[in-house]
Amino acid sequence: MHSCQGLLAAISACFNDNIIHNDSTVQTGDCDTVYLYGNRVEGTMVVESEGYHALIEYFTEHLSLFEKSAAEVCNETVEDVVTDMIATNIMAVFSQNPDLHPDVRFKLMQEADAVMADLSEVLAGAWSRSPTNEQVVFLEDYVGLVKNLFDSAISQQASLQPA
Repeated sequence: MHSCQGLLAAISACFNDNIIHNDSTVQTGDCDTVYLYGNRVEGTMVVESEGYHALIEYFTEHLSLFEKSAAEVCNETVEDVVTDMIATNIMAVFSQNPDLHPDVRFKLMQEADAVMADLSEVLAGAWSRSPTNEQVVFLEDYVGLVKNLFDSAISQQASLQPA
């Protein structure tokens, strides 16, 4: 099992091993290559990165948390909780980066949708059940780590833009 420190080290390694090949291409170590054309983004920023794959592995190691459902029946499902958390975090990313180019915002939205699709697939058996408090806490932490990947990708892109 990954420790939180080990998981964060894997995420950091992905974004710290960056090599700039020229003004328009960034090779991010073992991560995906991101092509920057002016302010447009080609390729993926997060969902094909080594850090994201480490998070998926971390998530699958904790799937046993989602084998049980809440004793109390509530109106919210795991899907509702995940949707709200991802939406809240992507809005936070946008409010923290008001100068993001529309193409970058659009790419981030696509990637947030991909994260949602991945979670939907991994949690298919629990998706329509009510979450336990322990599940909600785990999801909050997990989505927060995904947001950190988005923040790192934006910082990386910003460092490549001419001043």
